[in-house]
Amino acid sequence: MQGKKDCDVSQRLGALHKVEEIRLLATKQLIETQMKRKEAHDRYLWNNNIEAGMLVLLHKPNPHTNAKGKWILHWEGPFRVLKMLHWGALQLETLNGATLPLVNISRLKAYHKKL
Repeated sequence: MQGKKDCDVSQRLGALHKVEEIRLLATKQLIETQMKRKEAHDRYLWNNNIEAGMLVLLHKPNPHTNAKGKWILHWEGPFRVLKMLHWGALQLETLNGATLPLVNISRLKAYHKKL
């Protein structure tokens, strides 16, 4: 009877170790998959090369005007980038020097002067 209990205990411990190995492998694979997805997402998110001192246009997603149709202007500006903060936040100022609230970099595009 004692030998059977020892056998059962060793089988259960072996099964627990196997479960732990599978869990660690799943965690490793999950981390690798998350990193790949992050790299793919960031490849498109941070594609614009905006730096401090540049002139940029600000996207206004929902203009509050009575005008309808596809000819509504969705960009304001130009604005000057004062400083870049963490995680894509930027501090902008108008050309007159008035500062704006923080803006995410995804709402900006570079301003190119007309020739």
